[in-house]
Amino acid sequence: MPRIDELLEQVDSRYALVHAVAKRARQLNDYRHQAHAGMDGENGDLFSSSPPPLVDSESSNDLTVASEEIAAGKLEIKLGKSVERDQATRLEQPKSFDIDLEEE
Repeated sequence: MPRIDELLEQVDSRYALVHAVAKRARQLNDYRHQAHAGMDGENGDLFSSSPPPLVDSESSNDLTVASEEIAAGKLEIKLGKSVERDQATRLEQPKSFDIDLEEE
């Protein structure tokens, strides 16, 4: 698992880091559940609603994988108004994608 200082180089604040890791971990969890169940996405495309892991990880823990993706610079994290979910989650072959966090 990456060190906190490595993660903070990719994110503006600890607040944004916690939210980004949690949101991405939920996406990874959804992806794994869909893969296990063999469920189709909204458009009939397998797993279209949750992108697959963007890094090869020895861990099966979604929080660890999400942290590794952030440390590797695979995710662009923006704090502010959210864009439509489609832009953040529907990619044909993702190499990276945005995680937008709404301010509360």
